[in-house]
Amino acid sequence: MAIIKVRGGRRQSHRVKVRDYGSRWGIEPLFSDFRSRGLDLEATQLRAPDRLNRLLLLMALALRWCVRAGQDDARDHPTPLEKNSSPNRSEPLDF
Repeated sequence: MAIIKVRGGRRQSHRVKVRDYGSRWGIEPLFSDFRSRGLDLEATQLRAPDRLNRLLLLMALALRWCVRAGQDDARDHPTPLEKNSSPNRSEPLDF
């Protein structure tokens, strides 16, 4: 007997599964930045919830600043390939 994964009483289509899996990879870089690849959250060894909350807020603001700085730089200094692209090119998302 085959087991079918059920969501909301209906069988998920392959398109929905791929979309859900794809959205997971949108958050993975954030976790990586907060952990070993960037801000190294584990090294703080904080246990007090209020201090951890403040640190997470500062880390989120720092990451936001980095993203915005990168977007501004990409807009102001396009690569040669981007300079030659069509004018109908979509602009990066503004957070």
